[in-house]
Amino acid sequence: KSFAKKIIEKAEQNLEEINEIINKHFTKNPETISTIDKALIILGITSLKYFKEIPPAVSIDEAVTLAKSFGSTNYMYKVINKILDSINKNQNA
Repeated sequence: KSFAKKIIEKAEQNLEEINEIINKHFTKNPETISTIDKALIILGITSLKYFKEIPPAVSIDEAVTLAKSFGSTNYMYKVINKILDSINKNQNA
């Protein structure tokens, strides 16, 4: 519960920057992302950018696992994986 609260607060504090990142990395119109898919992407980006103690592979895997269960389509986990992997590579370049 404590970590969930921390990640949500951090996402809210940095939502403008996170939305800019989504717009840069989502190849289609970001407005077409379902609410649940966007929430999963936001949580993944927040984990990657602001919780450096969490290995990037863990952050990405958690978002992908959640997307497999809760994503809007049966392939959204692949899209989320691609977006978060790209973000991770760009921030470490």
